[in-house]
Amino acid sequence: MLERFPNSVILYNIAGASNAALMQFDAAIESYKQALRIKPDYADAYYNMGVALNDKGDPEAAIESYKQALRIKPDYADAYNNMGSALKDKGDLEEAIDNYKQALRIKPDYAEGHSNLGAALQLLNQTEQALASYEKAISLKKDLNTAISGLGMALLKKGEHSEGLDKLRQGDGSILFNIKSGLSII
Repeated sequence: MLERFPNSVILYNIAGASNAALMQFDAAIESYKQALRIKPDYADAYYNMGVALNDKGDPEAAIESYKQALRIKPDYADAYNNMGSALKDKGDLEEAIDNYKQALRIKPDYAEGHSNLGAALQLLNQTEQALASYEKAISLKKDLNTAISGLGMALLKKGEHSEGLDKLRQGDGSILFNIKSGLSII
């Protein structure tokens, strides 16, 4: 299709997404760059390139790509959320929290944003605030495993072992398996 429509930013974006799904991140990034050569103000291509860069293990470049998306589309909640995750992975928790909060100002019903905020707060030992974020995420999306597991871990940390284990059983089970196998994760 790209041979027939060499100036289609949509096709380059789809090619990028396909390559990223196959974990061919360099090819995905090149497809997004080609889309941006054709349409330099294509916020979704910057966003998608940020995802591929982060998945490739280059959070610095991912953050720059998300910033480009936000310059074009300042109300891009997903870009703020993902930039927060890249910052969290780098250990910049305060800035990550700021980005999650910005995503939630734009999109208050963003369950994944609330869950990610909870995870960053939990890493800063702000357990009560983390609990509130996880609970909000679950109220918005009942089956969000990251929020359910995060809530379980926060409850365990708070000393509410029975409730925490109950939540972990409701989640995807991977954290509960690690607890049962004796790994230290708290």
